[in-house]
Amino acid sequence: MKNEIFVRSLTAHLDDVNHLLLTEKLDVLCLSETWLTGAMDSCTLVFPGYSVTRSDRRGRSGGGVAILHRSSLSTEQLTVPSAGSALESVWIQLTGRRQIIVGAIYRPPSGPLAPIFDDLHDQLTHVISKKKPIFIFGDTNFDINQQAKTGVREYCQLLHDLSLHQLIMTPTRPGPTPSLIDHLITNRPDLTTDSDVVTCNISDHDLIVASVAGVKSRLQPKIITVRSTRNLNQDALRLDLLLDDWTPVYQANTVTEKWDAWQTTWGPAIDRHMPVRRITVKHQSPPWLHDDDVQAALEARDKARLDKERTPCEETELGTGPSAHLT
Repeated sequence: MKNEIFVRSLTAHLDDVNHLLLTEKLDVLCLSETWLTGAMDSCTLVFPGYSVTRSDRRGRSGGGVAILHRSSLSTEQLTVPSAGSALESVWIQLTGRRQIIVGAIYRPPSGPLAPIFDDLHDQLTHVISKKKPIFIFGDTNFDINQQAKTGVREYCQLLHDLSLHQLIMTPTRPGPTPSLIDHLITNRPDLTTDSDVVTCNISDHDLIVASVAGVKSRLQPKIITVRSTRNLNQDALRLDLLLDDWTPVYQANTVTEKWDAWQTTWGPAIDRHMPVRRITVKHQSPPWLHDDDVQAALEARDKARLDKERTPCEETELGTGPSAHLT
């Protein structure tokens, strides 16, 4: 399953995105408006069981796109030529049994359109030339339900000329004036099933989900090494340690020698009473997401959004809080 989300600061929504990955069981999640910078190492973005491929906006704040994918999926990042327009994108190729290209794109709502269209055309032409199934997720800020709006007809014609299909047909940004600005674009609609828009409370944009044939990852078992305490007799261990000869530790002259002597005595006793075992464990979800207070906060947030949709007013429509958008 693939999706896309407009997060407006990924670091501020790590738990929300983790919860989404967990509840929706996503294989691939595309993100826009990550607001990441080169100073932020990807290792600080903790998504257990997932890897991050990203492209940060340069020269000014905001923007940025990224793709999260299960670590068990074989992937490589693609270098796709860009004309340097305001269009932001990142591309990966799944290199497993079915080779598929996935792209995340974002077009800021303002700025000249001609460079955007030229850049988008060149990038799409480049990935199409690889003759593989292509799936592109993103917020284009083109409401295709409003054909009279600036740039919408040109955008739709561009996709048509390249034999690409936009699969989302219902609004992705709810409210008094719903809009369909979050898109799923592909050259292989026959491989796609269950494309849908799902209510999401990370942002004022809803989540777009789709299942793609042949993409489901095979979960790899996680094997760890532990010391078994199942048959541990603490009194017997203490007795062995008491009877062991610790003289070499006291006679050693340096810290290193003392450490080596201590390990020589301690190690065999621990190995006898707490042998090393290799065990397979199931992937554990982030434990903090199961905290009662966190769950209560999530439920309160969901209720607030439902109240907003049922009784919209000026205060709820003009809020300035962070948003997250999913496709």
